[in-house]
Amino acid sequence: MSETSKVIGRLEVVTTRETVRLLLDITSDVKKATPVDTGWAWNNWIPGLGSQIPSAPVGTRDNVQRGASEAGSGEVLGMKPGDDSYLVNNVPYIENLNEGSSPKADAGYVDAAIVARVIEANGKVLE
Repeated sequence: MSETSKVIGRLEVVTTRETVRLLLDITSDVKKATPVDTGWAWNNWIPGLGSQIPSAPVGTRDNVQRGASEAGSGEVLGMKPGDDSYLVNNVPYIENLNEGSSPKADAGYVDAAIVARVIEANGKVLE
């Protein structure tokens, strides 16, 4: 194996590890910022791997999927170089919450959490 191949392989491992950290940090931040009334939206932030993002609601008001986020986080921890990843919340009113429908959260709180973590990650790269 050439030295160049070794360096590329190591960069892929480091990049994947940082991607996992970034996705899990964003998941945590968005969850913390999500306003809670019934807990349905809060409990349905699901990170995962793959290019097919699930489109059906993960739970209902009566059947909150409390373990789905943890299961998704576990899946993300197994990320390999080249894997796609996502963060989804299929609760029907999540867009309204992000647009400011609740007095418990600022409009754009999802976007703000993502941008803050990406800026932080970029700062670490530039140090």
